[in-house]
Amino acid sequence: MKNRIQLSWKASLIFVIVWFLLASIALGYWPLIRDEEEIATITHDLYGFSIDYPTKWKISLYGENGYRGNDDLKLQLSKNTFNNFSIFIYQTSASNATLHDVHSWRMQSITRLNPEEFKYSQISFDEDKLRGHPIIRHIYTINDVKCEDVYIVRSQDMLIIRLQAPIGEFDNYLGEFEAIVASFRPLE
Repeated sequence: MKNRIQLSWKASLIFVIVWFLLASIALGYWPLIRDEEEIATITHDLYGFSIDYPTKWKISLYGENGYRGNDDLKLQLSKNTFNNFSIFIYQTSASNATLHDVHSWRMQSITRLNPEEFKYSQISFDEDKLRGHPIIRHIYTINDVKCEDVYIVRSQDMLIIRLQAPIGEFDNYLGEFEAIVASFRPLE
């Protein structure tokens, strides 16, 4: 004879409510009481940089193995788990690299895409300065996604700070992306 556990409808309802609450917290939808204007600083000691970012966004730091097979991904900012908008920081080791080496590194992954399925279109490729150091800003689209990459070279590595969002939403994040790029500080 099997023993059966009977739950009341109230216990079942409480279980479902608690489960949804925990799931929304885990996915970044809760708490909704985050200060929209609060800025925090995150430091990635392993790769020697820090940035300031809005605390309303979810942030993830990754080590030398990156994230899900992408060894070069070191930091990701996003609104929540299911959002199409993200800011990424990629890093790879390189001695005496140039800004054009960073561009070549970026283009390797773009050229591996199937050109019949993924349509790459360059919008701009401009030299600029960040705290007196030369950088390159590369803006492009791949299908319905628009990206802006900021290429940075340091003595022992190369970095890319990327804003990636659907074309229609891209401009909504541009101001905050510019603030994050301006806040980038190497620890060396």
